[in-house]
Amino acid sequence: MSGRIRQIISQVLRDDNNPPTADYSPYDYGLEVGQRLDERALADLVIECVRHLPSSLAESFLNGALEERSGILMKNALLKALPQGHETDSASAVLSLLRERSLITRLDLAMHILSEIRETKEAKAQDIYAFAMLIMLGDRQQPGSIAAIELGQQGHDYELIIKALSNLPTTELTSYARKTLERCLRQT
Repeated sequence: MSGRIRQIISQVLRDDNNPPTADYSPYDYGLEVGQRLDERALADLVIECVRHLPSSLAESFLNGALEERSGILMKNALLKALPQGHETDSASAVLSLLRERSLITRLDLAMHILSEIRETKEAKAQDIYAFAMLIMLGDRQQPGSIAAIELGQQGHDYELIIKALSNLPTTELTSYARKTLERCLRQT
């Protein structure tokens, strides 16, 4: 991590614990930082935020930092950051940022996650990918879940995801990842 990125991350954490002003928000600070950084530095910042900041703080700050940015570089940075999360639920921040900016379709994102979980041997990454699938699929009664959305709009995409998930070998996954993916299938 570059010194500049380290300094920004430290400042976000410091300001979260001790806001410099009464109306301080991580989003506003992110907006200010995002305007100063080039695309490469911003991509590095995305990865380091997901890696070092609690999920809700990372999401708020990155929403500001990415406010005026989009494109393939940001999509790739977010996908690269996903398995490196500070905590398992860091996946929710990354998924939220990807979906809000329409950087990837739900089907492509689900297939990416399933492909990566199959390839990775790192336990923490497997757990994060499995949690990401649980967030994406949710259940049919949960508004905003892929199950609820896809069944109403594009049932075919949902069926493809479920089929791919059903065919995923789980023998080399962590216990958490295996149980989480089994839960995904039970809820569908």
